[in-house]
Amino acid sequence: MKNVADFAALNTKIRVMEREMLKDNDYLHLIKLKNLDSIIEYFKLNTSYAKLFENSKKYNLASVEKLFYDNLLVKYDKIICYLQLDYKRLFKKIFMRYEVENLKVYIRRIDSGISVKELYHMFENEKFSNIDYKKISSSKSMSELVGNLKETDYFEVLSYHVNDKNRLFYMEMSLDIFYFKELDKEMKKTIGRNKENTILEVLGKNSDLLNIQWIYRGLKNYKLSSEELLNYVLLTGSNLNYKDLKKLCYSKNIESLVNQIKESKYGFLFSEEGNFELLMERNVERYIYNLFKNIEKISTMNLNKSISYMHKLEYEMRDVFTVMEAVRYNYNPDELRKMLVRELERR
Repeated sequence: MKNVADFAALNTKIRVMEREMLKDNDYLHLIKLKNLDSIIEYFKLNTSYAKLFENSKKYNLASVEKLFYDNLLVKYDKIICYLQLDYKRLFKKIFMRYEVENLKVYIRRIDSGISVKELYHMFENEKFSNIDYKKISSSKSMSELVGNLKETDYFEVLSYHVNDKNRLFYMEMSLDIFYFKELDKEMKKTIGRNKENTILEVLGKNSDLLNIQWIYRGLKNYKLSSEELLNYVLLTGSNLNYKDLKKLCYSKNIESLVNQIKESKYGFLFSEEGNFELLMERNVERYIYNLFKNIEKISTMNLNKSISYMHKLEYEMRDVFTVMEAVRYNYNPDELRKMLVRELERR
């Protein structure tokens, strides 16, 4: 019964935090603003994010992004305090996704010859992470970055690909594979034991979608062989088994691959005309977002609402960053408004 009481208290806390999230009208108002100062002023006067800007200092885009990222960590901390040991361990495993995404930022920068020194200030408050961000932010090469991860599990994951021709692709893919394998193992140990499999189903579909993205990118951008593609697929999916994945990996060309996907349960990935790779990424994010929203309704006395809330908070943070970037680079406000309206309507 203690679990029921714990989740009841946690869900009450999450409902309070959800009321602090931005509303659709907030986004539509933000995109009309002309500069970062006016955006900050709007946050101060009209939203719960006013508390992030209590300091009177002058903010730039990087410092505002850090405030929102630190806020996400604060919310994570509030959730994990309510959890018992087994669920706490599982939620910390879920947190690995932030580590993986952060490491991708470092890898992409170094692969492009860009300094990572200033990234430390973005991630310095990561108290749940085993990564020494100060140490890896001193890295000047890919081999140095990987060497600075020697005390973590990521060292073995990344060290094989430091000198690969397509190292960026292999490193990102290896990080995702490692994360999903670790999470799947912990999920089955904790949630599977309690027969709360709705989250496992969502993660299985996420694995399917990641496989499709990898195969598409590997074939289109990196010209990888079918054997190479098949070696890296995740076998933790819900709807695509090994035979299905093998068929996709052995597609004769990109057109054949796209046609096969269009005929599958994930045909919506290519339902729009335009930049398939960019649209596919957005469609995946939207699909997973809606899946997590739906599982909240199935059962409340488990982690469903917690995981769903963290995903919604991430999407909110991403949308805020999109608006700020658009303002900074004078993006056409009408086009931005159309894009945001489409996203908001599909949620």
